[in-house]
Amino acid sequence: QTKEGFCLRARCRRARGREKGKVIWREGPIIGEVMSVGKDIRRTKAFRDIKTSMEQNMKERGLTAEVFRDQLSRYLDLWVEYRELSADIEERGVTVMDEKRGMLVENRSLTIRHQTSNKMLDIYTALGFRDISAPRAGPKTGGAELNDEL
Repeated sequence: QTKEGFCLRARCRRARGREKGKVIWREGPIIGEVMSVGKDIRRTKAFRDIKTSMEQNMKERGLTAEVFRDQLSRYLDLWVEYRELSADIEERGVTVMDEKRGMLVENRSLTIRHQTSNKMLDIYTALGFRDISAPRAGPKTGGAELNDEL
């Protein structure tokens, strides 16, 4: 548990209640406070839009099995975590004060956000999504056309 009152093992956070100093446990990010108490990214329009869009696309492609829904759920969990980490970086900056050592250190949310992004990309690719606007990666030819003839 950190000085701010976060439970790192259980993915929850503690907030002091206004009445008689009650302790209230709420689900939250692993590292640091990122969202204000009571705000839930899953209830935003952006979350609903991305979830609906991905579900519709998967349904159109016939990916309706439980394994695909489970992967979508994992992707959306990571999407929420990514947004929380981004909010933390925006709020506290890329460097934070390490109180034990008394010096500025890199905000751990940067590293975790990068790892989260990589996991999201893996799941996104496994579900068969790809950026339509991005050109397909082909063999590097150094500007010359590939000729299939021998």
